[in-house]
Amino acid sequence: MTESASMQDPRYEEIVNAMQRADWSEAQKLLHELQAEYPDDSALKELAEDIEYKAKLNRYWSARLSTIFARWPRMNGMRLLRWFVGFGVIGIVAFLVLTINRGLIQPKFEAQAEATKVAVLIANGDQAYASGDYLAAMDAYLQADKMKPGDPDVAAAIERARTKLGVAQKYEQAIEAINNLNYKQAEKLLKEIQQVSPHYGDVDELLPNIQAQSELDQWFYAAELAFERQQWDEAIAGYERIMSTNAAFHENNVRKHLSEAYERLAAAQLQAETLTPEAIDSTIDILRKQIRLEPDNRTALLRVTQLALYKQALEAMQQEDYHTAIPILEQIMQQPHDLLGNHINQTLYRAYLGEGDDALATGESQLASDYYAKAANVPDIDTAEAQLRLEVSMSSVPPTPTATPTPTPTATPTPIAPTPTPAPTPTPAPISWYKGWIAFLSDRDGDKGLFVMRPDGKGVRRLNDSDKAAYKELYEREHWSPDGTTHVYAEAPNGQRDTNIFIFRTDLPEGWERRFMLTDWGGLEYDPVWSPDDQWIAFVATHTGNDEIWRMRPDGSEKMQLTVNTWEWDKHPTWSPDGQYIAFFSNRVTGRKQIWVMKADGTGQQNISNNEYNDWDPVWIK
Repeated sequence: MTESASMQDPRYEEIVNAMQRADWSEAQKLLHELQAEYPDDSALKELAEDIEYKAKLNRYWSARLSTIFARWPRMNGMRLLRWFVGFGVIGIVAFLVLTINRGLIQPKFEAQAEATKVAVLIANGDQAYASGDYLAAMDAYLQADKMKPGDPDVAAAIERARTKLGVAQKYEQAIEAINNLNYKQAEKLLKEIQQVSPHYGDVDELLPNIQAQSELDQWFYAAELAFERQQWDEAIAGYERIMSTNAAFHENNVRKHLSEAYERLAAAQLQAETLTPEAIDSTIDILRKQIRLEPDNRTALLRVTQLALYKQALEAMQQEDYHTAIPILEQIMQQPHDLLGNHINQTLYRAYLGEGDDALATGESQLASDYYAKAANVPDIDTAEAQLRLEVSMSSVPPTPTATPTPTPTATPTPIAPTPTPAPTPTPAPISWYKGWIAFLSDRDGDKGLFVMRPDGKGVRRLNDSDKAAYKELYEREHWSPDGTTHVYAEAPNGQRDTNIFIFRTDLPEGWERRFMLTDWGGLEYDPVWSPDDQWIAFVATHTGNDEIWRMRPDGSEKMQLTVNTWEWDKHPTWSPDGQYIAFFSNRVTGRKQIWVMKADGTGQQNISNNEYNDWDPVWIK
């Protein structure tokens, strides 16, 4: 439907209304304003002529009536009669003109006014449609249809607006679905929009992204389901696919579950009854993926190192090179090795047996017995075979020779008896055999030696001096937290004489504060040791007057004095493997250094040395 530009102006409708009121001056004023803006509009020219004609007619009759009424008093009867006749004729003519106006002219103007309103409504609808306000466009078109029902142009406009309005509503629903991460629903709505209105808005750019997100959702759901079912291979494949496509997608959850899946798969692969170097390589590859995902994962790093060492030991075992395998396996045994489980115990056991067999084959019965004894002490496995071999090998060790006196006849000189062969000193077992015992230094043999005894003070025996390095290493381990990340130590800050207890966090980045003071008393605090259950740090402090044993939490809280003496001192605390007891040495009662044991809360203190010698620096073997 095409109309002139002036007919779409609201003032055009006001002109029509003024003409219906016969307010010609207002109509002419508004018309002049429109003609100033639309000088070439033909519709305005026709309207101007119509208004001018009616305005002139109105002025003419107004003047004539004014003249007649002004002359009325001076007229005589005859003239008055002629006037009445004239007026009658004029009235008839006016009536005819009015009738014609109502029947022909006025309907024309009313129709023209209605057409103008319809045109204005359609123009407003078109403008709203062009700006994307399809709801306003629909409202305007429906009003036009009400004024001009059945018009095909209006009906077409309504249909267009209704279609666009439906598309716009679906688009809003799709955006809401995206915001709610419901990508499947969003994809469905956007495809429907493409079918009805191709290239609508940014749908062409949005849909591929949504389809990718929807695909990621499907992968994530499948990976999570596999993770829940402990199908580690499938879970890993799904998570890795997600990370290679969009690393930010559910990043925290994907990384956490992928790392755990790597760890679980590695553990599952090591559950085989027999491990081969090839199986170890496969497990190492999995753990290296975990390390690439979490470069600061110290546990994974330790496991890779252990597995690489274990592979070397396995390769040596395949060559029956037990001498090479044993120290590697012993090194691993001294560290946490949860991933290898009893594999390491079994392999070390077989290595000890193999080395013992080799020694027995070459006639070294004592050496064979030593290795069989080591095998018999490997924990958490059946060592019956090692004990049997130990009995057999011990029966092969030459007995201690005894001097046989030669009879001396009275009539002849007494010959010199042969010098008895001294009994060989048995080689003490290494300190690592005595887990759960207490190692300590003592002068009971006349010199400073290393000894061990049970926690009740019984079974005292001396160790080789070569074990002193292992003894010192055992005590050094108590200066570290059970997970190996935090070191506790005593230090005199800023050159002061007094020492305080500090911890150093190796698990924090280098740029962070990693050194923290736990005590700040006057006097000395020293000998800090960490409990195996990670609950307490025991230490010695002198600020109450003499050296006493204290304990505190690893964060420095809940400090508690465990020993109380008047002048004596208590030093060198060490924790039992279960963290329930503390051993230390004290000079109380006898004035001699003696080993004492108490519960972790300071109760039940008792002397387990009870001898006339000096025993000091206990270390509970773990």
